[in-house]
Amino acid sequence: MSRSTNRQPTDRVLQHGLTPNLQLPTPKPNLEPLGIGNWEFGVGVSRRRFISISAAAFAGALVEAGLPDPLGASQQGTSKITTTDLNGVTLFQGAGCNVLAMPGQDGALMIDGGLAANADALLAAVKSATRNTRVHTLINTHGHPEQVGANEAVGKDGGVILAHEKTLKYLSNTVDSVTFKGRRPPLPKSAQPTRTTRGDGSIEFAGQ
Repeated sequence: MSRSTNRQPTDRVLQHGLTPNLQLPTPKPNLEPLGIGNWEFGVGVSRRRFISISAAAFAGALVEAGLPDPLGASQQGTSKITTTDLNGVTLFQGAGCNVLAMPGQDGALMIDGGLAANADALLAAVKSATRNTRVHTLINTHGHPEQVGANEAVGKDGGVILAHEKTLKYLSNTVDSVTFKGRRPPLPKSAQPTRTTRGDGSIEFAGQ
């Protein structure tokens, strides 16, 4: 008897399609102390590769700094946001996922936005750490609630929300998933990505 090796997708837009790898630009500050070398804008990184590298980097930073891993409590709203300076980039923890931010002339750059319940506390921490009054660009690595909680606040403030085109589809349609019960409605228009990418690419931020 043959056994099927097909695997079912974990998240799907009801109409059709899977959320694919997200190609992201990468920040320039030196992350060599984390053991992953120097990253520069213009280097294409797949979504899965980006997430795996980031997770490894964050784990190393936590061990070196003697900080506890906050992921056990990441699924519930909390207003306690901690910051770690990574030499030009700041790591924020306690918002629902690990968040990165760096300052820019016209506002900060953020990678992921935590849970919606923590958006106000997270954005206040980002503005304080970067000394910016607003977030200019928010990158969604994917469309799960713990990554897109700050979308609405950033969007209403005129910020750019960058994501893969499939993530836009995911966030602008009713979806179901094995990771949560029932169906999740689309995000408000103001919280949906305003700029999308399909493959490798680069962006210019803060002159870099």
